[in-house]
Amino acid sequence: MPGEHFKTVLTIIAITLSNPVRSYSLNDYHKHNSGRVGIESTYPIKNEHTVSEFGFMRCFQDMSRRYNVKKNLLIAHAIKESHLNPGAVNRQKAGEAVGLMQIHSQWFPRLQKDYHITRDMLLRDPCLNISVGAWIIANNFSAKGVSWDAVGAYYGGYSDSKADDRYWYYGGKGGIREIYRRLEQGEDPILIAKE
Repeated sequence: MPGEHFKTVLTIIAITLSNPVRSYSLNDYHKHNSGRVGIESTYPIKNEHTVSEFGFMRCFQDMSRRYNVKKNLLIAHAIKESHLNPGAVNRQKAGEAVGLMQIHSQWFPRLQKDYHITRDMLLRDPCLNISVGAWIIANNFSAKGVSWDAVGAYYGGYSDSKADDRYWYYGGKGGIREIYRRLEQGEDPILIAKE
């Protein structure tokens, strides 16, 4: 089973984008699961947080480099989507969304068919969930350019009828743009997520 998991991880990482950055090796991925990973970011670890509780924070930096999407933008998505809860599941009429980045079930068939990534893997492995979310955002940027509208498409898609949903997601109170600004000013993402 572990070999199959690592094969799946390597498959998703191998997705080629129009602007590839440094390669991401199995050794890099292994570090995420080694128990030695702490919060290696500009954010201090507050006394009420444990390293094991938020050990996935380094994955944001790694996936930022891999997919050429700013780390704080990825963190802002995870805060907006799940309040940094890797086990979050949101069920709606139109399907469900799972994990830190709330990967929607509309992606499950493609992830399973093309990359052998299952819903359960997205829930069990926060770094894989972040990787898939970063891949979606990077593909939005590749398709439509780097813009707040492309950021909003993560939630609302690109149809004209979803313009209000896209704006709500990135521009409204508590939207991605506001969270991103706060992160860029140095606020602790864990405290923002708890609001």
